[in-house]
Amino acid sequence: METDFKLALIVNGRSKKGLRLLDELPELAAKIQVFRTEYSRHATELASIAIESGFQLIIAMGGDGTLSEVIQAFGMAHHNGLKLPLFSFIPCGSANDFARNFKSNFSIRELIQKAKDGQFQSVDLGQLKIVKKNRYFLNIADYGFGADVVRRVNESPSRFGSDVTFLDAATRAFMRAKKFSIELKIDDLIWSGNALAVIFANGRSFGSGLIISPFAHVSSSYLNVIIIGEVSMLDYARNLPRVKLGKTIKHPGVHYFKAKSVELLSSPPPIMEADGEFVGNQVYGVSLIPSAIRLVV
Repeated sequence: METDFKLALIVNGRSKKGLRLLDELPELAAKIQVFRTEYSRHATELASIAIESGFQLIIAMGGDGTLSEVIQAFGMAHHNGLKLPLFSFIPCGSANDFARNFKSNFSIRELIQKAKDGQFQSVDLGQLKIVKKNRYFLNIADYGFGADVVRRVNESPSRFGSDVTFLDAATRAFMRAKKFSIELKIDDLIWSGNALAVIFANGRSFGSGLIISPFAHVSSSYLNVIIIGEVSMLDYARNLPRVKLGKTIKHPGVHYFKAKSVELLSSPPPIMEADGEFVGNQVYGVSLIPSAIRLVV
């Protein structure tokens, strides 16, 4: 590896798999600046330092939460007009939903070689409009039911694995789910009504493999917007097998749109999650920054 190729590896300090991979590649790790996270949102701080220090490639090693933290630094740097390095990741989490968008074995050696050869895919970056600041996402953000599931997952012990934890959280959220009234401006279209969830998809799956937006593509330059409106919880449950298989929901209360941006016209905002992280009820709009990230996969 050339000495002038600056590479930063940001590792979730709680990821046993990630730390084990480092131990298995001592000769490679010695050539990389390794940053280990020590607390919540530490990955954002570390990625910001790496970007400002001129690293040419930043690899996030962890789950969707680690990717979410790192991508906040990329989004802020883009907003401030800084030159962004190449970005890549090694999926070492429980759900790894963003990784499901790609067919890759995510070998560190191969990712580094591709980066050195200038091989990357331009992918879009989702942007959430929050008062006085923005937040960013790579995969999926959603209002409503999904946000409640994420909140419960994050509050639950994960000793039984991601699938069991998610199923338990989804069941408990299912039992308490209520529709909310919402009015949206989807590009030039106004939509209003009651909804269980409004999903903004840059990628295809969330919730540990639920393919909620089968036609989404991270390089499409538009969001796939799915509104689960006047649908009973029983109908929602009946359609879950279709979602797992990557099929659209055939129900008059489910609506599919494509959009560059969506503005919330009603108030207050419903609760939202983005890339598996609970955001709260403060998001007033969702948009896309096309081809913002140069992703090596």
